Amino acid sequence: MLKSEVAILRKLDHTNIMKFNSIYESQDSFYLVFEPVISTNLKDLLKKHSKISQKNTALIMKALFKATSYVHSQGIMHRDINLRNIFFRKNKLHLENIVLGEFGLSSRDSEMSNFEHFSQCGTPGFIAPEIFGQNKKKYTKNCDLFSIGITFYNMRFGKIPYKYKDLEELMNKNRKCDFE
Repeated sequence: MLKSEVAILRKLDHTNIMKFNSIYESQDSFYLVFEPVISTNLKDLLKKHSKISQKNTALIMKALFKATSYVHSQGIMHRDINLRNIFFRKNKLHLENIVLGEFGLSSRDSEMSNFEHFSQCGTPGFIAPEIFGQNKKKYTKNCDLFSIGITFYNMRFGKIPYKYKDLEELMNKNRKCDFE
């Protein structure tokens, strides 16, 4: 899996994608080195402000659509777009400072075509229903668009669109798209 992730990271070169610099290996670990970003991700920003303004939401969405469009044009599915995987290069919110990162669950379309059915992965609440694979159908990179929609909702309303008491209920509502 790490080999696939590194191959994908080396392929990507876009303003709104976190830049991969290198990989180092010790006796028992691998270390991936990326461009420096501030320690804040979109989840942290949302905790601080509870909701994101319409203007800033539009800017973040533009960066996210540009990044995702580029990733898809390279034949790659991210499969884990969520607030924790959107980072900022600087404190000033400009289009070029917003980056999509964390490609650990990403996959190339060509790799996915060899599987009988795809693995279920992603962040609960942000997972496209087709990823749950109840009927073992293959899903496409369009699964990322569902995750972007949930991200948008979360920025504007300060929460995901499901009412739930525990992880099991969240996953069940996510699977069925049972929005409030």
